[in-house]
Amino acid sequence: MALDDIDRVFNELEKKPHFFDTFAADEMWAPIKGMKKFRSDPRFIKLMEKHNLPIAWQKLGWPKYCQPNDGADGSNGQFKCQ
Repeated sequence: MALDDIDRVFNELEKKPHFFDTFAADEMWAPIKGMKKFRSDPRFIKLMEKHNLPIAWQKLGWPKYCQPNDGADGSNGQFKCQ
């Protein structure tokens, strides 16, 4: 993210899924410009679904930067992040 190369971040998270745990816990929610761009990318929704986070969010509550679309419960990619 420091290099402002979100393509590389998505590629690394795809190639090395074990990086996701640390990234999700520590960096993904930082209120910085690069993270907002990353969270707004359509690939982010797919990444969250791959790791079953929308299911957890439905039960535990949605994070500040991700919310279900109006009239939806957030399943099937029906949420947006910023």
